[in-house]
Amino acid sequence: MNRKPLLLMACLGLFAIAAEAQSIGRIKRSLDRATGGNPYAPQTAPNRSGSGGAPAPGTVPAPPPSPAAAAAEKKKREQEAAETEKRVVDFLKQRVADGSPSAAFELGKRHEEGRGVALDPKEARRLMELAAKGDNSDAKKWLVENPAPPAVDAAKAKSKGSAQPAVPASPAAPAPASTKPAGAK
Repeated sequence: MNRKPLLLMACLGLFAIAAEAQSIGRIKRSLDRATGGNPYAPQTAPNRSGSGGAPAPGTVPAPPPSPAAAAAEKKKREQEAAETEKRVVDFLKQRVADGSPSAAFELGKRHEEGRGVALDPKEARRLMELAAKGDNSDAKKWLVENPAPPAVDAAKAKSKGSAQPAVPASPAAPAPASTKPAGAK
């Protein structure tokens, strides 16, 4: 049996494998350059100017939207955002009704900031107090940082039947000193 043809075939096979490995290595290096080394980055054709990210050859870029279309798109996004805010607020209200202190705190913050709901400091305070009763530490901190104004304390005192004044009485002012000279009558 002649071993030369087998040896020649084995050498050709190894050469083909080595050439294919080199090609694969070149392809991998060019992909790494195009994607910044991230194999999961979107595949775009490399730009000849070196900036990368150019559209693939043969594609036509979309024309910029008209001002009316851009305004309509902006209005659509704003409506979607408003709908999302409404769903979030409705969800928080349901959770508050179910007794969630964290939802009461979040809804209270929204009332304080006027985000998705009407700006209402009284409702914000009521919700913060409800959250604090549920042992929400953030609500307790908020109540310490935002003490109730005296009028709110007086309204609570009246509702409990207490006769405390809303504002503490100021001390009596001393009588003004006489401006007449000592010897004058």
